[in-house]
Amino acid sequence: FTFNNNGSGDLVANLSSTGDFVVQDNGTPFVSFLDTGAITFAPTSGQSITNTLAGAGTFTITSGVTTGTTTASAFAGNFNALTTGTGMYLASSTLSSGNLANFVVTGTAAASNTQTVLNISNSGANATATQTTYGMRIANTRTGTTSTNVGLYATATGGTSNYAAIFEAGRIGIGITTPQTGVDVVYNTQDPFAIPDGIDKYAVMLRKTGNTNNSGVGIGFADSSANTVGASIVHVREGLNIVTGK
Repeated sequence: FTFNNNGSGDLVANLSSTGDFVVQDNGTPFVSFLDTGAITFAPTSGQSITNTLAGAGTFTITSGVTTGTTTASAFAGNFNALTTGTGMYLASSTLSSGNLANFVVTGTAAASNTQTVLNISNSGANATATQTTYGMRIANTRTGTTSTNVGLYATATGGTSNYAAIFEAGRIGIGITTPQTGVDVVYNTQDPFAIPDGIDKYAVMLRKTGNTNNSGVGIGFADSSANTVGASIVHVREGLNIVTGK
């Protein structure tokens, strides 16, 4: 093991034979540079690894992995000691018009009908009964005058067939957390015995909109009361929020 200075100001640690370069904390390995080219970090309890990038510095990871999966993936995080905490946390208090995280796939290499940008899976058997678990939870609770919050925005274009969303299995609840049917909608803002006076008063609206005469015909369903459902065939003028018909 030798230290070499090549005359350019760099200090080179040269592992001239088998063996590793190990940095220890009071006798306990903290970081190891293996002669295989791998680098391992093993902080002891209570220690952390912090990398502060000053100015406009970036932290880049480039991997040569081509087919690795799970723990052999190009970037793998194994958090098997985690219980009630958080495995990965990204936060910003200064973000304005940017993105906190971007996942981008480009190129023409799609094959086998399996190319996926983000794959989230929650599986296994619950050791405790009556558990409710989630594959993904999205919340947008920002406040502000005349602001609009969108919890989920999906779009699909460019293909021969385009599907913005597919729900392969399970029920869908809108305004209800325990849907009883395939699509269960609860919207309690309208008297079921009255013709809704605006498009926003319908729980469900099936329509083809337009902003000219003889356009925007649809079928609307308002709230229910006992065995009575408020429903009407309507004419909707797009952008004007006008609903007429019965």
